[in-house]
Amino acid sequence: MSAEIKFRLISDFIKEYNKENNEYARETKKRNKMNNKNSKINNIVQIWYAFNGTGKTRFTVDFEEYLENKKLRKINKVKKQANRESIDTIEKEHHLLYYNAYTEDLFYWNNENQEYIIRQETNFLNIIASGENPSATKDIEPDFENELIDLYKEYTQSKIQPKFDFRTSKVIFTIPTERGERKQIKISRGEERIFVWTLFFVIMKKTLENLEQPDEERDENYQKYSDLEYILIDDPISSLDDNNSIIMAISLAELIKKYCKNVKFIVMTHHTLFYSILAFELKNKKPKKRLLMKQGEYYSLKNIDEKPFSNHIFNLQEIGEDLRCGNISQKHFAMLRSTLEKTATFLNYNDFPDLLKKSDNESAKMAIRTLHSLTHGGRADIDSNYIVKDDIEILKKLYNELRDYYHFNINEL
Repeated sequence: MSAEIKFRLISDFIKEYNKENNEYARETKKRNKMNNKNSKINNIVQIWYAFNGTGKTRFTVDFEEYLENKKLRKINKVKKQANRESIDTIEKEHHLLYYNAYTEDLFYWNNENQEYIIRQETNFLNIIASGENPSATKDIEPDFENELIDLYKEYTQSKIQPKFDFRTSKVIFTIPTERGERKQIKISRGEERIFVWTLFFVIMKKTLENLEQPDEERDENYQKYSDLEYILIDDPISSLDDNNSIIMAISLAELIKKYCKNVKFIVMTHHTLFYSILAFELKNKKPKKRLLMKQGEYYSLKNIDEKPFSNHIFNLQEIGEDLRCGNISQKHFAMLRSTLEKTATFLNYNDFPDLLKKSDNESAKMAIRTLHSLTHGGRADIDSNYIVKDDIEILKKLYNELRDYYHFNINEL
């Protein structure tokens, strides 16, 4: 891909991605030949930074829809040949494994009984238990469960132990007591998100391990993804401390390094530390580091250079560019507030309003009220893309003041 690519259709992105991947493969093959190497060539790993509200989840949904429509077109073509066997084969193909905000919807809490319920309508969990119907299966695969428990304990740095019970469609969480028994508990929202990511991670790992096996030795439970081509990960980081973010980034990087020869990985995140650690750990694989933005109906991907990554600079760059283009929405106020808060912390102020004290008093108060209103849900009933002119002027004034007074070195995006 070039320094920037804009696309509306996922097919356009895949075309560019495959073109870039093929060029990389040719160059690598040429170098390997010169150095008498004969190793399998990696696919290019994509690591994208994306602000919240810039289309990460929408991208994963569009990506899945594109592949499903592609499968339907293939089936319709084969139907004309009246080949039932070929149709059955195509229907079983799954080229995408993805994690996004909807993955958490595989479960829901029954608060009255403190039970974590498995949604029956999903087929995603079929592969971790024997049989076609998980609810009819007594036990999860022991190897899978043990790996899930160990990884969950590592991520949460706790003794909380999850256990699937497919007979009752529940996941039970317990902790040890002083008497050596286990007590059932309700976990926090953060621990719940870690559980869902851990579950996905182990499924992903087992699926990739299965693809490495000869056909006759593959586990039937994972055959659903025998044609896997893409793994798409949208923001596994949510309400985690920095230590857990580092652990998760390193474990994901290790898995990507091992299996990027077989599958194309795209990882998107708004978490600066997670992005930076992942990029560092994968540097020998030469990942493509990009900034994902949504501009109307179009996605935009821009290359990120090799400098240490600073999302507050990207915040200011995007605000400046969108002020010039007149493309301001509620997210820009959240971005500016985030940058003000980081600057205040760095300069040892108590809070970001202290940065504005050099402004005239009434102007500063108005700016603070506007930022609070537009970033704390005060206008939740108003379309986030509808911003009045006076508020845009306040944003512009604050942006210019912050940029000029504190001498930020901001280049255009």
